Amino acid sequence: MFLEAIMAALKIAAISRRNIAKFDIKGAYLNADQDEELYLELDSTITRLAVERFPELTEFVGDEKLTVRLDKALYGLIQCSRLWYVDISSCLKKMGFKQNPYDEYVFVKGNVIVSLYVDDLLIISPGLKEIHWLESELKLKYHEVESAYIKKFTYLGVLLDQQEDGSIHLSMPQYLEDIVSSEYGAREYSMPVDKHLFIEKLTAEKLQPAQTKSFHSIVMKLMYMSRRVRGDILLSVLYLSTKVQ
Repeated sequence: MFLEAIMAALKIAAISRRNIAKFDIKGAYLNADQDEELYLELDSTITRLAVERFPELTEFVGDEKLTVRLDKALYGLIQCSRLWYVDISSCLKKMGFKQNPYDEYVFVKGNVIVSLYVDDLLIISPGLKEIHWLESELKLKYHEVESAYIKKFTYLGVLLDQQEDGSIHLSMPQYLEDIVSSEYGAREYSMPVDKHLFIEKLTAEKLQPAQTKSFHSIVMKLMYMSRRVRGDILLSVLYLSTKVQ
């Protein structure tokens, strides 16, 4: 439901002519404390670098290796995403935000909406004052918080472009360019699909394994894009997806 929640929030922003902003919390997982006792054995190379940086660790080295206890949600751990979510959601609740009962990644306080995706926050607010307040509060806890207040920025790979009339144009130009410039290239059409798409040649030869893999990849990339910014090509992509084995 997260994608639907993002689109709903942007719809509210467009209709109500609200401000939109993006926050990116750097090193997010490392802000979350471990909730169990975990240890990690460092290999000889990392151990040597650790001792060079902290000579007092020398006495704990055995067989050129060092065993350390993890205090934070280190990247790569299965539970790190959960630990970070617990931390950031608790932080937002302490600020007065209430969790949406239908989507636990959406938080609301008054007219301010925060949509959370890992360490990326999309903020919808009637004024910049509330956004600045939220940014300052997050910086007090997490320190490194990058923000974007401009009318045009990228969020989760989607370019959000807020127009003068309040409407928000969504596109994925770089993602689309990567697909078009793939090894099989592309041709121009005046419409997303015509009758030729549905004409199947029963005598056509099957694709070779490498071609099948590329076809599968392109169709899935198109599916990803069509569900976000290009609903006009969804029918074509859905049909093509039935040909993926």
